[in-house]
Amino acid sequence: AVPPPPPEPYNVLKSREHEMLREIQRLTTLSNTLRREFGLAKAEADQRAVQIQGLRCDLAGAAARLSDMSGELSESQKIERENMRDKINQQEKQITIQRETIDMLTLELEKVKKKLVKCSRKVAQENGTESED
Repeated sequence: AVPPPPPEPYNVLKSREHEMLREIQRLTTLSNTLRREFGLAKAEADQRAVQIQGLRCDLAGAAARLSDMSGELSESQKIERENMRDKINQQEKQITIQRETIDMLTLELEKVKKKLVKCSRKVAQENGTESED
């Protein structure tokens, strides 16, 4: 008995067309979602960078005020100087925490960006495969 001839490539692709279109639609939706998430994460990272810059300005101002002090200080001035030092230490801690947060967000952004590129390539490949029909 002779086996039947293999189906035409066009017929094989035509039979999987609905499945391929669903996968393209799913990947497109995923790509759009990842782009939105990337945008939100980037906006948050930018906002944190602005906050850090503000804290740095506050810190620089406080440090300048401390370095400008000279001569004898009254008791109230000494207390104020200590309060300023405490404030500077608190701001330094906040900056450190925010830097760590930005580093973490940057890593997450890179992960999302890699996923987005991967999905975009997959969609492009599938679109390229589809256009060869």
